[in-house]
Amino acid sequence: MKKWEEILLNKELPNPIPPTPYVNLDEKFGFVDREEELKVILDYVKKATIENKGKLIFLLADQGRGKTAFLNYLVKKYSYPDTKYIFSYMSFPMKIEELDFTLIFQKYLHSLYHTGAIIDIYDKFFNENEKILGKKPENFDEIKKVAQKIKFKINELNINYPKIITTILYSLPPSPYYLDVFNFLEGDSLDLPDENLNFLSVNKNEQAITRMKFLSKFTKDYLGIEHTVLIIDDFDILDRNEEIFRSLYKLLIFFRNNSSIIQDFSLILSGSVTFYDEFLNSLTQNERNRIESWIYTINLDFLKPKDFLDIINKCFRYYWNSYLENSPFPENIYGIFSNEAIEFLYQYNDNDLRLTLKRLYDLIEKIRNEQKIEYYIDINRVIKEFKKEKIGLKELELDYFRENLIKKAKDEKSSTFINKNLTKFISSLKDYFKDQKIYIEVECEKKIDNQFADIYLKVNKLNTSQSFAVIFEIKMTDNIIKFKEIESRLEMLKEVNNSYLFWISKSELEKIKIPNDLNKRILRDKPLNKTEIS
Repeated sequence: MKKWEEILLNKELPNPIPPTPYVNLDEKFGFVDREEELKVILDYVKKATIENKGKLIFLLADQGRGKTAFLNYLVKKYSYPDTKYIFSYMSFPMKIEELDFTLIFQKYLHSLYHTGAIIDIYDKFFNENEKILGKKPENFDEIKKVAQKIKFKINELNINYPKIITTILYSLPPSPYYLDVFNFLEGDSLDLPDENLNFLSVNKNEQAITRMKFLSKFTKDYLGIEHTVLIIDDFDILDRNEEIFRSLYKLLIFFRNNSSIIQDFSLILSGSVTFYDEFLNSLTQNERNRIESWIYTINLDFLKPKDFLDIINKCFRYYWNSYLENSPFPENIYGIFSNEAIEFLYQYNDNDLRLTLKRLYDLIEKIRNEQKIEYYIDINRVIKEFKKEKIGLKELELDYFRENLIKKAKDEKSSTFINKNLTKFISSLKDYFKDQKIYIEVECEKKIDNQFADIYLKVNKLNTSQSFAVIFEIKMTDNIIKFKEIESRLEMLKEVNNSYLFWISKSELEKIKIPNDLNKRILRDKPLNKTEIS
């Protein structure tokens, strides 16, 4: 069995991460658990069913948070026949004018097909036909005869019933399974003029809505389907301008105001928070009130470390298991990466899972091209690899360096560590100030009366004969600094003329009344912030 290093450097083998754009991760590696968001959506759908009024749900998250994976999971796990709901998925088209109810109706039909609802309709319909007639119907007159006895509301559907069946059949791809049905309906239905199939309306949107209404009633009475959720994924594919926002608003209001469809259908639109905010801000106050009274928003938060590490874990395991009996490390299947490095990289990439996978892929590609194993175990190594800007640090980088410095300080007694290093730093400035005709002298643990100053800085301005002293008091405990300690330092100020007090502390000083003449000589008495501590 080959070593994992040999496999990694073998350029003839594929990379361990799927190629760009890293789509459909849920299909290959499983879905990230978002039980809370799932429950919220299902509760909204249940409420819509009870109230007989559809909901408008905005699912909001930035790129790489798993919106599409979440919605696909919803469709797969919670659609008919597993529930009494249909979840119909489609992506936003590139152009907003292409998003009309003709397209939505087509996707709705496809959902009925893929969930098996259409097959159940066929089976049930022809079973009932044979029960009533004792044979397969041979013409439309026989279909109408049977239709009068079928249990759904035939008075509403009436003569259009066979045309609905025809519309369903010819809206779907041909399949050998349906050949008999096609042949059966072919004789009469295809001889009908096209305009007769466009029953009740010549307007395409209205026609599509009418068909959706009939189909929803049909599936409710015939199959017990209680509600349909139309999912339109990723509105960020659209441009962000006034025309787009107006078209989207008109579509939503049209949907909401159409009483024949709002009863049985809800909408889920997905995209980024910024697009959603810009859309709302483009509306007048009255328009915004109309929309917001109907909207429910769900934000997909950052993946928890366990969840995104689990996905990346599966990516690598999928690769290693293709070529090895066991992963390279029992405790760490990533090989050249540590959990800490991957977690940092994920946060560094603004919690974008796909971008994180791309960065890992790029590192592996670099290793394979250079034919030299590099390890990215240490976060410092990750920062060095991806730091492009020559100046400035991300807040995440600052936090990392702060924590490192604080950790280092804790290895010694914190006050001692700061005392030693601050004294060393001030001493290094002697020559600089000497050129400015300023003489400085610094001393640790200087005794003043019966107290000791942590750092005592003496400053003499040679040109003006001015001199003063700064007493640095360092307290790096988490507890509040008590009255007695403060009072003892104030005594030092009284003992040394032209002296000032500078507190370096992690915590607050106890509130005490200090004489005004001494209070003026306190340069600082506030606790340090994170950056100052580090």
